[in-house]
Amino acid sequence: MLQFTTSIIGAVFAFTGLIKALNARLFYVQIKRLGVLPIRLVPLCLLLLIELECAVGSALLMNIAPEYTIPIAVVLLMVFSLVSLWGLWSRRMKTCGCYGNFFWMPVNYSIFLNIGYTALLILAWLSIPTIQSDVPLWKYGAVMLIIGLSGFMTKQSIRKPIWDFSVLKKGRNLNPKWFKHSDINLMKGSHFLAFLNLTCSECKRWVSVLDKTHLSALTFEVTCVFEKPGNPSDCEFVETQLQTHPFTHVFLEAGKFRFLASQLPVGILLQEGKIMNVWQFDFPLELLP
Repeated sequence: MLQFTTSIIGAVFAFTGLIKALNARLFYVQIKRLGVLPIRLVPLCLLLLIELECAVGSALLMNIAPEYTIPIAVVLLMVFSLVSLWGLWSRRMKTCGCYGNFFWMPVNYSIFLNIGYTALLILAWLSIPTIQSDVPLWKYGAVMLIIGLSGFMTKQSIRKPIWDFSVLKKGRNLNPKWFKHSDINLMKGSHFLAFLNLTCSECKRWVSVLDKTHLSALTFEVTCVFEKPGNPSDCEFVETQLQTHPFTHVFLEAGKFRFLASQLPVGILLQEGKIMNVWQFDFPLELLP
């Protein structure tokens, strides 16, 4: 029970830590926007957090001193959950940043997962045997190496992602099948697509900017993309809300929307179906007249 639980949760910690280390810029912007830390401390705290996450994950995987690593993992989960709760309450965060652009995870789902992980870790901690075998020195060396590598990757990826898991990337051609049910031909001309959610505070700022802009003066067409509500009555309600705005809008099925935009808001500039530029979180004011 102990080894199985720590291995599974250790793998989760190591995986999410690696994702953050490969694209720390995304996590950095999200933490900065939440306003939970002074801006000047965000890079240092981010570096230490990712190193600790990777270290705890690898230590749990290799069953190194579980009597110490399990409580540290529980504290980390509590910190992540508190940050997520703040983001949910303030509406500054719609999706969990733990998995970056790798896949879409609602914040409330992430909190429930953290509660489950915490319960399993506590049960594992209670089952730790009184006498434990010695840990080979190479395991400690491996953890130190992982800490160094994760720190190095984090420092690099804060400036520029080492690996961007986003589907919408600069230079990539937009797949017309993604919008096959739309009346808009995105393969011709210039288009600005904004992937938004009406309950996200940052998305509302984007909508506000577009509302105040003379869209006819732009050299490209503006289209806002929203996730299609599952309930038909909700879809009608959202449709009614959007009719008061000047921009064109389309709905995408939930799975497709989350596949394309794992973190919101996202804007892309298309030219003849090719993605010329991508913006995340901050509205591209340089595009406006």
